[in-house]
Amino acid sequence: MFRMQKENIVQQIKPQGANALAKDKWEKYFNDPNYIAEKKFDGSRYILQTFVNANPTLTSRRESVKGGMCDKTLNVPHIVIEIRKLGSELVLDGEIDIRGDDRNFKYVQSIMGSLPERAIAIQNEKEKLVYKIFDILEYNGKNLRDNPLYRRRSILEQLFTIEHFEYIILVEQYKDKKKLYEEEIKRNAEGIMLKNINSIYIEDKSPSQTWYKLKRESTYDGIVKSYKFGTVGTKYEKWLGTLTTYQYKDGILIETAEIGGLTEQERIEFKEKLDKGETLIIEFKAQETIGLNRYRHPAFVRIRTDKNPEQCIYEKS
Repeated sequence: MFRMQKENIVQQIKPQGANALAKDKWEKYFNDPNYIAEKKFDGSRYILQTFVNANPTLTSRRESVKGGMCDKTLNVPHIVIEIRKLGSELVLDGEIDIRGDDRNFKYVQSIMGSLPERAIAIQNEKEKLVYKIFDILEYNGKNLRDNPLYRRRSILEQLFTIEHFEYIILVEQYKDKKKLYEEEIKRNAEGIMLKNINSIYIEDKSPSQTWYKLKRESTYDGIVKSYKFGTVGTKYEKWLGTLTTYQYKDGILIETAEIGGLTEQERIEFKEKLDKGETLIIEFKAQETIGLNRYRHPAFVRIRTDKNPEQCIYEKS
């Protein structure tokens, strides 16, 4: 088992985000040669940092209650062993996910949300997670954040053709963006990413005209602190009917939705947690935003354990 890193070695990095792209602009960006496409995976975002004289660290975009970003290095020791083959100091951005293109967010979360011993046992019994790399921020002490994406990509391609990796995968890029989107939707994937090949990397921001997410349907992240009882006369009138969801707008926390679409078991679990005073983060889908900071027909998708409350932003469509 690997020892943990000293805190003064590990950078506390919050990765760059992506904006949702309005559908009426998709065709424009499909035809723009300055953008490439990548498949949109359904895992969890992690920064991987490697060192010459110390063990690598894998930190999520979620902050730990103890301070700093959550360190999950010990949950995937097979990835740590492999990245050490390069013998370089790196800061990489990527996604912990299952192998291939299938979606299994719950499996990924069950492993990355567990203590190391259980995480390793699950993977030994079922399948080991992989690290899908799509960006590099530093290489042997050189800061690459201000380099355009196409240069950062060139470095990644050189590095990850040197050695054979079983659990570390360089994400493929596609020039025919529309074709990729159509193929991904046909196989019931979530969507794709569009990235400007000339863009620099800005931590903890979602700058315009850099990275865009194109999804089958719009999804959002919200903070849940309470619930409302169901409509009088229904079976939920004395039980959990909808989740009251909040998001940040201009730095202020506002109520934006009443979330339904819950199964019986989900209602039981949410009520139990919320009655204890827990605060949860969920992903929900909706057709669009409407007046008064609300969403049209919002419905529950899943709990998000990999995000912080400040990442729940009201996005007007």
